[in-house]
Amino acid sequence: MNLILSAILFFMPMPTGKIYSKVYFTNGQLKQEGWIKDNMKTDYWFFYYENGKKKEEGCYHNNQRERYWKFYKADGTKQMEGRFMNNAANGWWLFYVNDKVEQKVEYRAGKKNGYSIYYTKGELSKVQKYKDGIKTGEWIDYETFKRDN
Repeated sequence: MNLILSAILFFMPMPTGKIYSKVYFTNGQLKQEGWIKDNMKTDYWFFYYENGKKKEEGCYHNNQRERYWKFYKADGTKQMEGRFMNNAANGWWLFYVNDKVEQKVEYRAGKKNGYSIYYTKGELSKVQKYKDGIKTGEWIDYETFKRDN
């Protein structure tokens, strides 16, 4: 009997110490919600505008933005999305105008690092290259970009 009780206790989930937090604007609308552990934001969080529309959403780890995040304008349309590492933009980010990708930007440690690709009406219009946040090249047509790269 003791062996069975020990096995049951061993496989029972232990309390995580996390609590689900909700913060409200003075008008009663939800402002933010997500998990807190040891007084720090952790796991998935949602943030809202005062009009009730979603403002941003993504993961926290040790009170820092991590993994994939999405940001929205006050009217609810997409503004941008991309990854964070150590609370800084990292990897490819997409920027939107009227829910269409207008720009793709490569980041490392929060600085442009790599290519920034611009679109106009869905067509490639310009490519820029960055190193540690400093522009090192620019192409205004695909053929020239293809030739140089």
